[in-house]
Amino acid sequence: MSGCENLNRKPLKPLASRKKIASRTKQKELEDKTLDAMRKNIVQVLENSNIMPFRWLSSCFRCFYCYEMFDKPQDLKSHQETHNPQDLEKNMKSFCEPLVYVDVSEISCKLCYARMDDVFQLVDHLIILHEIPFDREIGISLVPLNLDEGPKCFFCAMVLKTYALLLAHMNNFHKNYFKSSCAKCGRQFKGYEDLCRHAKNQTIDDYQKCLQCGLLVSYGVLRAHMKDVHGKRYKCLSCFEFFTSHYKRSNHMADVHNLRDRVKCSYCNKTFIFKSIMQRHVKVNHLKVKNVVCDICGWKTFGKHALVNHLARHTSLRVIKCPDCDKFFKTIRYMKKHHAKSENLNRQPLKPLTSRKKIASRTKKKELEDNNTRTLDAMRKNIVHVLEKSTIMPFRWLSSCFRCFYCYEMFDKPQDLKSHQETHNPQDLEKNMRSYCEPLVHVDVSEISCKLCYARMDDVFQLVDHLIILHEIPFDREIGISLVPLNLDEGPKCFFCAMVLKTYALLLAHMNKFHKNYFKSLCAKCGRQFKGYEDLCRHAKSQTLEDYQEKCSQCGLLVSYGVLRAHMKDVHGRRYKCLSCFEFFTSHYKRSNHMADVHNRRDRIKCSYCNKTFIFKSIMQRHVRENHLKVKNAVCEICGWKTFGKHELVNHMARHTSLRVIKCPDCDKLFKTNRYMKKHHAKSHVQ
Repeated sequence: MSGCENLNRKPLKPLASRKKIASRTKQKELEDKTLDAMRKNIVQVLENSNIMPFRWLSSCFRCFYCYEMFDKPQDLKSHQETHNPQDLEKNMKSFCEPLVYVDVSEISCKLCYARMDDVFQLVDHLIILHEIPFDREIGISLVPLNLDEGPKCFFCAMVLKTYALLLAHMNNFHKNYFKSSCAKCGRQFKGYEDLCRHAKNQTIDDYQKCLQCGLLVSYGVLRAHMKDVHGKRYKCLSCFEFFTSHYKRSNHMADVHNLRDRVKCSYCNKTFIFKSIMQRHVKVNHLKVKNVVCDICGWKTFGKHALVNHLARHTSLRVIKCPDCDKFFKTIRYMKKHHAKSENLNRQPLKPLTSRKKIASRTKKKELEDNNTRTLDAMRKNIVHVLEKSTIMPFRWLSSCFRCFYCYEMFDKPQDLKSHQETHNPQDLEKNMRSYCEPLVHVDVSEISCKLCYARMDDVFQLVDHLIILHEIPFDREIGISLVPLNLDEGPKCFFCAMVLKTYALLLAHMNKFHKNYFKSLCAKCGRQFKGYEDLCRHAKSQTLEDYQEKCSQCGLLVSYGVLRAHMKDVHGRRYKCLSCFEFFTSHYKRSNHMADVHNRRDRIKCSYCNKTFIFKSIMQRHVRENHLKVKNAVCEICGWKTFGKHELVNHMARHTSLRVIKCPDCDKLFKTNRYMKKHHAKSHVQ
């Protein structure tokens, strides 16, 4: 039947047009060209200087030539001195990364032995004085790290605990430092601010002329000038024209540069620049959708914008003012018509009526979903290569029990699972992986060794590196390992932090909370994988009552772990959960105190005048100003009493009035301040 269904079903529609496919091929060709140019740039810089290249992989240093691993940077340096520097060009031919890590503990030129302060100065020195061939458009493509100073940022001098955190910091805050280059002279700069300072020092001939007012400004200031003076903040990506809206810029790029494809209506021949505008056109003009109704006259229309303009007919108020004169109008539409008809040639541009910031862009979750659908086949191939050439055993976790990876048989004990899976043929692994749709695979790592050379490994990451480097298995590093390591011989013990838990369900929940960067969200009840924590909570709400095994510490109600947080927030008013245990608190301050006193996961800040300690720096600063510096910046307008802060002033002002506004939530008594109400509530209603 499956063969007949395959013959009779309709072919899938093409996902992309031919234009997009042609543009993708052009992009690949450009990427290959830029990669070759980047390699030549790096070879020229490294051969003519004493900076040392190296690799960083799996949280350890690696030799640039032989991939040998080192924990200490001093061992890496002494090892790389044994290699021949002439092998650099050979290694760069197979180098596919966009950036190269280099040690900049000592920067000097090999040709004239001149010392430099940073990599950018070294590149300028080699280009200007020694005239080495260097493509400035590609950029430097070097990540500078000072191995002698430890994990210290080269750009902002921030010190971090590990090199892994340092690389994450540089990727978040300094990722554009290698791309800033002057459009006039081609010189590279660390950031956009240094580039703007350089632009201010240019001559008048290098300045650009504003198309609106004719003012000569530097190209670094042109964007800010167009935004602040003329209200045009959107610059064309191919030329120097600016526009007042993203829609006008997109129309310009489609009509003039042909860099955007227009979307055609399926009912008529009209074309639109955005798909959302085309969909609105179809609903309004073709489908005649009218989902908004006027409450006064019953008039129907599509969308709230048209309803707002319609409601102006039922009122006589004129609220919207013209920016050039004192006339008022009912709607923005009428004001714009009046403004367009006015013959004031020297009028100022219209002020933006609404904020032009993007309200919602594509979220990271959607990008992850798209990447997961594209890389599922590559993930399967990676896992098959690792499992076929190692002794680690795959298995399934479902409904709080172990299951065979091949026949889905259930087992309560891991020893029974191991003895059963030995009866299956390992060659069936590839067949099972073809129908495997989960993003992760559970594996038993009680014994990790390579089947090809019988070498033993400490963890899964070392095993993968061993298979890639020594045995050269095809493995896509961008996809990742996609394995969840569990040691079935040691019981429910965390593979990453060695924490021992009661059950495997609690172990999966622990790994999901504290080691979520290694894999994705796992259900502690059934073992199913999810792309994010929100999907995991939706799954938890759909469980049966038998699976609700979490007990509320306040009322004793049995709820699912996905609903426990919402229950504590809505019923008991405790929305802040401890990051190390299962306690909930009513405020962020109480949770922080608990984590500092019980778990020692926060450092207290000590006052420089006395021995008091505080959990937040802001509270410490308030304590210093109020008690030690005696700052009094709030004054009562009635009696002239002075105090620090508005909170004390509000309580003081209650003495001058006889009004009792604040009501007790449990009785009908009224109080002047919240402080008196809380005292009454604690004495009368709290048992």
